[in-house]
Amino acid sequence: MFPKMTAETARENVKAMMAETPKNARQFVWKEAIKSDRLTEEAKEVYRQALKDDGAK
Repeated sequence: MFPKMTAETARENVKAMMAETPKNARQFVWKEAIKSDRLTEEAKEVYRQALKDDGAK
C-alpha cells in the first residue's frame, strides 16, 4: 500500500499547477483530489484552500 499524500507534497503540487496548468483544469484536479482516500486530511485542506484562493465556486 502506498503512503497517503502529505500536506507538504500537496503544497508543492499546488504551486506547480498554479504556474503551468489552466485554471479550469487545476480546479477540476483539486476537487477530485479532495474526494480521494489517498490524501491526509491536511493535504485535502491544502487543496480546499487552493480552490478558495483560486476563486472556485
